[in-house]
This record gives sequence, structure tokens and C-alpha cells, in this order.
Amino acid sequence: MTRLLGELDADVKERRYRPLPARRVFIPKPGWEEKRPLSIPAVRDRVVQAALKIVLEPVFEADFLPCSSGFRPKRDPRPSDRRQGTTGHRGTNRSGRYPGPVLRSGRRP
Repeated sequence: MTRLLGELDADVKERRYRPLPARRVFIPKPGWEEKRPLSIPAVRDRVVQAALKIVLEPVFEADFLPCSSGFRPKRDPRPSDRRQGTTGHRGTNRSGRYPGPVLRSGRRP
């Protein structure tokens, strides 16, 4: 494990890191004969993804408005919908805009 982390650290710092192709398997759908695809990333790629999440999440969290819930950690998207007065029609609120996350700058991520 130490060797893997050392190699990944060097590859990322020297901009040599390239993700490996994900392993694609097909798993059965419950109650159906058909199967659905599932992609499984390599362990080294999951390590890099987790590290990036730890670094980037606080950066974006600082820019989100309190009324933005979406897929944010420890947030439920439903209360956000009620606060923004959604009508439930096509996922838009009364102003006709999608009630997704909004950054303080006014743009969407």
C-alpha cells in the first residue's frame, strides 16, 4: 500500500497520472432477465478520486448558497425544493428555473 501511494503521489505531482480503463461487468436486474452495466474503477483510480473529493469539496461548498442542497454532503434535496417554492411541474420552480445548486456568484456549477 505504501508503494502504491508513493507511486501515485509522484505520478500526480509530475502530471504523469492517467486513469486506467474501468472494468465493465453486467449485473442482473432484480425481477428482469436483462442485465445492467456496472463500471468498476481500479483501486489506484478510486484513491485519486477520493483525494480529489477531499480537496475540492470544501472549495465548492464555500461558494454554494444555503438554499442549495442538491447532492451536497449532509443535505437533503427535498427541503430545498420547498424553500424555493417549486410547483413540481417539470422540475422547475414558480419562476420557471430549475431549482438546482446555485453558487454565490449566481452561476450554476
